[in-house]
Amino acid sequence: MDANERVGLIIAFEGENISDHDFLRLFSHLIETGLAWELQGFYGRTAMSLIEAGYIAGDGTILLEVKKEA
Repeated sequence: MDANERVGLIIAFEGENISDHDFLRLFSHLIETGLAWELQGFYGRTAMSLIEAGYIAGDGTILLEVKKEA
């Protein structure tokens, strides 16, 4: 994921206009790159919740995929 795509997904996330698939892609990327722990606390808490719930591994691998929206 490049910086432009990441920013677009963050804007979509903060505007509550993001698909479940893109939500997981975004947080997978943020965890993999370590950015989840550098951004404001909400991102780190959300990332940790996704890890604890088994959606994403600690290395950023998506463990439970959701259906892509058409």
